[in-house]
Amino acid sequence: MKEKLFEVKAEIKAKAGEIVTAVKQKGKVALNKVSEFLGIKKKLQNIRQNVQESIADVDKSIGKIDDFGTGMREAGQKIANTFRTFADKPEKEYGEKKFSKTELIKKPFQAKRKLLCGILNCADAAIEKTEQLAADVKQY
Repeated sequence: MKEKLFEVKAEIKAKAGEIVTAVKQKGKVALNKVSEFLGIKKKLQNIRQNVQESIADVDKSIGKIDDFGTGMREAGQKIANTFRTFADKPEKEYGEKKFSKTELIKKPFQAKRKLLCGILNCADAAIEKTEQLAADVKQY
């Protein structure tokens, strides 16, 4: 009696597992069809491309700010040395400042870049998941 009970239990577990697997597969197939119908992967790829272009623009802006700050710093040092020469004083070597105003100007751009990188990572993950879903459906 006990053996039959264990056999029935094993059969129920096996059948339940098969049912769950079948339901999951049908759900994946349906989800994949909806994804293909709505063109989700293409839209995600467009988002990724736009975010990559935005990151490039932000990087270019940060580079311009750095170049502007360097140029202004060099111009100020050149003017100061010109006046020192005019006053018969030796030219002075200026080092890097501990506090740069350009660093403050760059902060919003750096924050935007960080945000865009997070969006890019999410878009990449979503694209990978849609590709994995399609691969799973093709496998079965």
